[in-house]
Amino acid sequence: MENEIDLFKPDVENFILQKGLSPIRSRWIYHCEEQEVYLRIGPKIIENKKVECIQIANIHTQEKNQKKGIFTGFLKWLEKFDQAVYVENAHNPCLPPFLLKNGFKHNETPGYEYDYYKLKQ
Repeated sequence: MENEIDLFKPDVENFILQKGLSPIRSRWIYHCEEQEVYLRIGPKIIENKKVECIQIANIHTQEKNQKKGIFTGFLKWLEKFDQAVYVENAHNPCLPPFLLKNGFKHNETPGYEYDYYKLKQ
């Protein structure tokens, strides 16, 4: 698993660590043709506070590669950036229980009922 993540680390790392650019940045991150993740870096209102966070706006994993830990590894790797992580529009029925099990909280704000977040430790 770690070898797979290593293939896109420099690209994601550079994107996340860019400072002084536009307050909101976004791009697709391609993971070895097995997973695509659309990331945004910018503020979100979480628990009534403006929080700078890594926003996961879309995830696409080929069906044959689902439930193999690819997304789990990606989330664990994101922890090193010490930023909040926000997952929006989690419509896949497997995703909400997975996120809650991994320390995310459900956004209770009306209109955001498919969103989950994990504040930095």
